[in-house]
Amino acid sequence: MNQLSICRAFALLALVAAPQASAVTGKSFFNPRAINSEAFLNESSSLAFSHHNKPAERFSLFATGFYQESVNSKDLARYFFPNNKTELVIKGANAAGPAPDISGTWLQIAGLDANTAIELYLNAFASKISIRPEYKRFGTVLHFHKQVVGSCSRLWLALQVPVVQVETNAHLSEYDKQNEAANLNAIDRFVLINAGNRRVEAAQLTAMLNAQQAFDNPLWKYGKITNQWQKEAGVSDLDFRLGYDFSRHFTTYAKFVAPIAHKPTASHVFEPLIGNNGHWALGGGAQFVFNLDGLSERMKDSYFLTTLDCQHLFAATERRSFDLKSHGAWSRYLLVVEPEKANETLQPGINFFTQPMRVSVNAECNWNNIVHVACCSFLNFEFGYNFWVRSAEKVWLRHWNESINVAAEVFNPAGGNQFLINAAEDGRTISMHLNAAPGTDVATTSRISANDLDLSVAAHPASYSHTLHATLGTHGLWRQQPYEVAFGGAYEIPSSNRALEKWGVWLKASLSI
Repeated sequence: MNQLSICRAFALLALVAAPQASAVTGKSFFNPRAINSEAFLNESSSLAFSHHNKPAERFSLFATGFYQESVNSKDLARYFFPNNKTELVIKGANAAGPAPDISGTWLQIAGLDANTAIELYLNAFASKISIRPEYKRFGTVLHFHKQVVGSCSRLWLALQVPVVQVETNAHLSEYDKQNEAANLNAIDRFVLINAGNRRVEAAQLTAMLNAQQAFDNPLWKYGKITNQWQKEAGVSDLDFRLGYDFSRHFTTYAKFVAPIAHKPTASHVFEPLIGNNGHWALGGGAQFVFNLDGLSERMKDSYFLTTLDCQHLFAATERRSFDLKSHGAWSRYLLVVEPEKANETLQPGINFFTQPMRVSVNAECNWNNIVHVACCSFLNFEFGYNFWVRSAEKVWLRHWNESINVAAEVFNPAGGNQFLINAAEDGRTISMHLNAAPGTDVATTSRISANDLDLSVAAHPASYSHTLHATLGTHGLWRQQPYEVAFGGAYEIPSSNRALEKWGVWLKASLSI
């Protein structure tokens, strides 16, 4: 069995042996593959280009412009929505029919009751919502490669600098709306309500007309879901490398990744991220190049290239949102109260259930394979396969000092119900109406503790993907210096909805001096 057959066997093994991962649902955070690892699809051929032009080459510059776009919007909807759903039903407390996925009372939606009187919570409002998350990324990756001269000529240095813009849109849509309030003027009369010894300022509740407004509540600091594009641009993480050429066919390198891009803010679900979220990384890789000249006279200057690249990402602090164990999926959107405050008001739970957390990613690996075919003296074609895998995140809370309870039964302006709150173990879910069965009084309830928090929804699960890519390029000499210009495209197939399914194109220019 020759070397090429061995490489083909390894590629087939990766496709067959990798199991299909199960779909994920109800998550609050999605961590896409960073551009530093995706640029690797071009970088491995760039590394071969540098070595192929040695010893004439001393310094190489590569510039790759790229554009990428996701296509698995329904799968991403299931990733964020609870219970593997792509559509959620929202209803007020007086709406007819089966129980909803989300009660409008938690979202503070005002609607029309049976007597067409506007009220804050008791209403017959109903609607359906869906999301279709979309991801776009474009920019330029600059790659510098310097061969060391003198007695250490086998050593080389490299630096990768991605300049990226990422755009995301959850595409929240609302439809089949019933009994939506025409205006909120009537709510102005509920300025101040007395409930026992506690005061509830209705003006701070910011009642909403519908779910689309509710998920963009100005009082929410985090976890918003909208149909607006979120954009982030800047320099992604810097990738430094020190390599050693054992021969023209085998090289190894160590790498150090310095985080430059911003960390997640958690202000919106599916927010744009341009780097590794503030994680430092150490790693290395090895590359083998097998000449294909011996297979056929037509394969002159053709080769097979395989590269394995792995890195360890160290733990970092990120802001993430989480749920409550006994209150179910999306309990981060419940309303809470702070009983110890003199002027007690309802507060959005998302503002308390989003905290700085320590996040550990551990390992990430790329295995890239390229067949480079020289069609003629100036034209070449590449096609390849990339396997990418990243371990599951581990998250833990740095500290939990909040003194809050989940609301149980709020005031009803028409009936004057008592304002009560839930015990931490009560189990009220977001599908139950806020003014349902009476809760426990303040004096006997237990506060929500760190043991009540479900942090798992904030962690991105283990992910892997297969990518097929191809490039058509031309090469030659410009002022006696080797150059290459190539155009390529790729399609990434993820493991269920744990990674983005997307297509991409790029244009690369290389020059050796």
